[in-house]
Amino acid sequence: MGAVLWRFANGLDDSPVKPFDEHYNGNERLIKSIGNSITTPRDLTNLKDVKIIIYILTESVAMRLRETGCYCRTVAIHVRNKEWHSFTMQMKLEKPSDLTNEIARAAIDLFIRNYDFSSDIRSMGVRVTDLVPDSTPIQLDIFGNEELRVRQARLDDAVDGLKKRFGNLSLHRAITIDDPMGCLDTKKNHIIHPIGYF
Repeated sequence: MGAVLWRFANGLDDSPVKPFDEHYNGNERLIKSIGNSITTPRDLTNLKDVKIIIYILTESVAMRLRETGCYCRTVAIHVRNKEWHSFTMQMKLEKPSDLTNEIARAAIDLFIRNYDFSSDIRSMGVRVTDLVPDSTPIQLDIFGNEELRVRQARLDDAVDGLKKRFGNLSLHRAITIDDPMGCLDTKKNHIIHPIGYF
């Protein structure tokens, strides 16, 4: 791995450029998961701080998920406290999704069930896996509110369009408005490694 990193640092990556949606063997997707993590500008000391970071990360992850034309079936979080202890937890969603709110709710639920704030948090990550094409049929739930999911999908598409046109910080969730962390642009600052890295 040291040799690979040395080649990157010296601009010597000669792996071929591949299209974003290229498939291997005609059916296997190049992308296996999409995630984003951040070392926070300050320690997270309460659930509101954590929700702000989860929503910021999830908006980036869900937007990239929609850009790739995928749904996810699993949501995972990674948490590291200021003593450098960390854990990763994941859960399956009831149905495949690319909706920001569904992914964020799953991440928040995972956090609440698995962390007790015995120590402040220094970094967090949100990742989605078990990706399937967004053309995959989804079983409708007669007891669920499918109209709400359709409206949420339209809202996410509209927000994506506005952010692409005016920048990722052009819209903010209400929970992030009164906190300086609300100005973090995790999508723009996300690092994508070259194909050769994998």
